[in-house]
Amino acid sequence: MNDTLAKARSWNHLSQIYEILGPLGQFLECTERASELLLGENKESSKLSPPYQLELAITLYRKGWALYRLGQPEAAMEMAQQVMRLCAGLGISGLRGMAQGKRLMGVVHMMVGQYDNAEGHMKEALAAFQELGDRRWIARLWNALGENARLGGDYKAAVHAYQAALTIALETGNRDSEIMYRSNLGGAYVGLERYREAEQELEHATLLAGSAAWGGLSETECFLAEAYLEQGKLEQARDTAQQALARGIQAEQKEFIANGWRVLGRIAMRLDCGREPADCFSVSLRVFTEISMPGEQARTLWAWATHELTSGDPVRGKAMWQEARGLFEQLNMVQMVQRMDDSPLWPTA
Repeated sequence: MNDTLAKARSWNHLSQIYEILGPLGQFLECTERASELLLGENKESSKLSPPYQLELAITLYRKGWALYRLGQPEAAMEMAQQVMRLCAGLGISGLRGMAQGKRLMGVVHMMVGQYDNAEGHMKEALAAFQELGDRRWIARLWNALGENARLGGDYKAAVHAYQAALTIALETGNRDSEIMYRSNLGGAYVGLERYREAEQELEHATLLAGSAAWGGLSETECFLAEAYLEQGKLEQARDTAQQALARGIQAEQKEFIANGWRVLGRIAMRLDCGREPADCFSVSLRVFTEISMPGEQARTLWAWATHELTSGDPVRGKAMWQEARGLFEQLNMVQMVQRMDDSPLWPTA
């Protein structure tokens, strides 16, 4: 094998470790090193041989994934488009890369609240991997569809998709994927207010993860903190949320950081957490705004509005409530709008 190609593959393999364990900045740096090696001095992918183009497509996909997780949707979408252009000229050998590019496009659309577009790209990618017979990637796409449904507020659809992904992970003995899919399933149960089931799935996921520095534990613990909170286990909720926030900061994943602050704010409404609820919600809203996640901005505004209406400034709370509801409507998150309208706080808002 050409020495340059081998070195690029080594950087891509190293990036997989940082993807799982963090920090995400190192994940991104590894992909940049790989792409620099592959492009060399000419910087034109069209002049590369097919093996180099294929490895570059893998590299750019991974770079896009790192950018997505770092909260840079526009840059991630540019990587997805480059992957699609590269793979379009590679014939049969580029089919997998085309499907991966579709998946990346899907998650970026999901991130910015374009849930219908996201679903379309994800379903195309799922069909491609089903045709290829790649069960590992089929499970990943079911998980992506679950994430899209959960973030869009359709928790029942999310449960269905996560269960499909989890079934494949169990059948193929993929422990890392099992942890992720159980975690996400637990998050969907939280959304459905099935808190005991959520607690069981999430505690199972953390048990499977053990002491490993799995990068998704921050999100798992955020979900678990919410499940504890809604069952009145306040001290467990606080401790778990604080740990989740610390993990998110360590992993450099802004989505998890913002989520951690929101959950901590909700807990601080009922128990001293060392920070005022409004301070927590303020940080959460700022970070979700920075990374262009309007659906999550709306969820934070709703939580903050609830705090202001019940124990703060009702006028401010009413304005926040209406802003949150307006965002949900704008994003066509009809189930979240209905939840707000069904809330006992709605008449006062």
